[in-house]
Amino acid sequence: MMLQKSKIAIILVVLLLAVGCEEAVKDGAVMISENGVAKAVIVIAEDASEPEQHAAAELADFLQQITSAKFDIIHPPVAGRPRLLVGPKAAKL
Repeated sequence: MMLQKSKIAIILVVLLLAVGCEEAVKDGAVMISENGVAKAVIVIAEDASEPEQHAAAELADFLQQITSAKFDIIHPPVAGRPRLLVGPKAAKL
């Protein structure tokens, strides 16, 4: 059961990444990290559900493993930085 929830969370994160990145560079790619430094932040709603919080934490962990950068999970969005939105409420922020 827990494995199934983890798979669902990962699928959710991947889908949200596909539609949640707002800051795009000219060729359509999104720079989320460079040289081990996070350029993007992960945004969740202040009242995010436990699965959304877990998905954001998993996303931060996986991205750190891939890029060596530490990705912050924040509640209010930060202007001027690419945002990885996790959850439907975060998409409305």
